[in-house]
Amino acid sequence: MRVAAMMAIVLALAACGNSGRGDGASVSTSAPVGAPLTKVTAQLDRLGAPTSYQWNGQTFATSDLLLKAIDQHLAQESAKVTGQPQVANSLRVVLPATYSGPYGVSEGSRRIDQARIDVVRAAGLFKSLRVEYADVTTAVPKGRDFVLFKDRVGWRLRDAQDRESVVMDGDTLAGFVTQLAHAVADVQGDLDFLRVVLSRPGYNGIFFRGQEYKDLASLNDAFDGYNAEQVKLVKPSDQPLVGRALVIVPTMTSDKMRFSERSADLEAARKAYMLSRDKRIARFIAAAKLFTAVEVDFGNENDPPQGSFEWVIWRNPENSFWSVRQKGGDTLRVQLPAKPESFATDFLRAVKVTGDETVFAPRSANPG
Repeated sequence: MRVAAMMAIVLALAACGNSGRGDGASVSTSAPVGAPLTKVTAQLDRLGAPTSYQWNGQTFATSDLLLKAIDQHLAQESAKVTGQPQVANSLRVVLPATYSGPYGVSEGSRRIDQARIDVVRAAGLFKSLRVEYADVTTAVPKGRDFVLFKDRVGWRLRDAQDRESVVMDGDTLAGFVTQLAHAVADVQGDLDFLRVVLSRPGYNGIFFRGQEYKDLASLNDAFDGYNAEQVKLVKPSDQPLVGRALVIVPTMTSDKMRFSERSADLEAARKAYMLSRDKRIARFIAAAKLFTAVEVDFGNENDPPQGSFEWVIWRNPENSFWSVRQKGGDTLRVQLPAKPESFATDFLRAVKVTGDETVFAPRSANPG
C-alpha cells in the first residue's frame, strides 16, 4: 500500500561489489559507481582470449591502450585530492595479491585500487600507513588503529574491537578518501553502519549498538527508536525543490553474510536492519522538507515509472547507491552517507542543476 507523507531525500551507503569472474563473452572486476572509476571489462573470443577492453565508456583494442588511459585518468584524479584532517594515527592496508580476469582487466583494477590507497596516504588521513598484499576474507589491525582490506565483497574497515564498517568505492579518488573518513567516524561513533548484527561464540543473541537482542521484535523496536532519534537531528531546508516526489523503499536486500553468520535468525535480523536503514532515509526526507509533497512506496523495481511525480527516488536492492530522476531528466546515481545534520544540504548539492530556476524556489523552512 502506498503511504502519503510530506517528505524530502538523500541517500545512504552499503557495500559495493568487488572483483568478479567473467561469464560468457565478458569479464569484469571492481565496479565503483559512476565515472571515472567504472569497472574494467573485456570481450573474449571462443578460446577465452580478450578481443577488446571497455572502461569509462570507451573501448580499447589492446591492454596497453587501456592501461595508458587508466593511468592518465588516475593521474588527473590524484591531482584533485587535497590534504584532509587526520582521523587516526595508524592504518594497516591489505590489498589483494591477485586479481581475476585477463591481464588488462586484472592490472587495470589493481592500478585503480593502488591509486585509492596512494591518495589516502597523500591526503594525510593517517599519520602512519602500511600496505601489505594478500588474498584475504578478513583481517585484523595488528597493532594499528584500523585495518582496511578488500575481499570478494568489497572494502571494509575494522578496528581492534572487531567493529567494522563498509567503505564504498566512491565515484572518484577524492570520493574514496571521503568514504574512508566517514567509515572511521562510523566505527569510532555509535556503531551504526557497522556489522550491526554480530554473531559471536557463546552468544545466542543479536547485537546492535552494543546491546543484545533475543528476538526480532525487540530488535525492530531498537531500529525504530534509533531512527526516531536521528530524525530529530535533521535540519529543514530553506531551498526546497518544486514538485511532488515518490520515494520507493526496497523490501529485498543483497546484503552479503559471512559463512559463520548463516543462520535464519541472523539473516532475518540483517534484512530487518537494511529495511530500517532505507526507511530512515524516507523519514529524513519528511523532516528535511525538500519537496512540495512526497509519497512513499515499497518495491524493488530497477526503473520505476515517473507517473505524475516531478521526482522519483529509489534504490535497487542490488545497488549501494540511490537513483534520483526528475521528470524529463537523466537518472542520477547518488551515494551519500545519511548524516542527519547535513542531509538537506548534501542532497541539494548532489542533484542541483545550476541555473535551473524552474526547479529551485527558495523559501523559508516550514517550522512545522
